[in-house]
Amino acid sequence: MRLVAAALSLALVAIPPALQAWLRSSNSRASTERGIEQYGKKKNAEATSSFAAAEQIDRGAIARYNLGTARVAAGDGSRAATDFSDAIKDDRLAADAFYNRGSASLQSQSWDEAIRDLSRARVDAVRARLKARQQLQALLLRHGRRHTANTAAAETIRS
Repeated sequence: MRLVAAALSLALVAIPPALQAWLRSSNSRASTERGIEQYGKKKNAEATSSFAAAEQIDRGAIARYNLGTARVAAGDGSRAATDFSDAIKDDRLAADAFYNRGSASLQSQSWDEAIRDLSRARVDAVRARLKARQQLQALLLRHGRRHTANTAAAETIRS
């Protein structure tokens, strides 16, 4: 038994600090997974504290987005709006963060802010859809294919 404990101690010393942080149960990934599980079970206060713990370790936009989502579900719209404001800075999250910040504004009855954010979320979502469509068409063209989904509709309308 002592041999196994000694081997584990030696193994932990030999593991780089970044990997040790990844393996700990107190890392941001573990806290986020706990928060997702609690959020799914509608334990919103517990999910908020788990996402807050994850955000303390990893202060990224995704952590703030998750924390804001849990706070909206827990009924704390004003603090959630602040979290979504930080998440908006990441272009990948902007459309969803604007939408959720608009929902948080609705919850706190800030009608003008809600309209502004929900309108911006729609604009960003349309822009993302167009960009994804262009990327898909470019991919198909590179492989010798043509995207013809809208041509059939256009021919039907013309006939």
